[in-house]
Amino acid sequence: MRIGNVILDTDNMTYEEVDILVKELRDIRKRKGEARDCKIRLNNAVMESREHGFRYINRYTGEIFNANDWWVYDEVQECTHGEEIEK
Repeated sequence: MRIGNVILDTDNMTYEEVDILVKELRDIRKRKGEARDCKIRLNNAVMESREHGFRYINRYTGEIFNANDWWVYDEVQECTHGEEIEK
């Protein structure tokens, strides 16, 4: 079976194995959605601050904080969600 650019050999899987795979993929989708929501909220907070004339600046380097330069690290799944959010 092909899903996007990924090929899964489901022919040799039992019904139970496919069921487990579906459940795990749903969990992954849920976590990715939660990470995306966190990133959107961060981006909105930064944009709102800018609208009021404020910026987040690193106190040591002077670098201006840009939300799209950051990824969300998922400590539960131990992975990063690097999807960029539209401005």
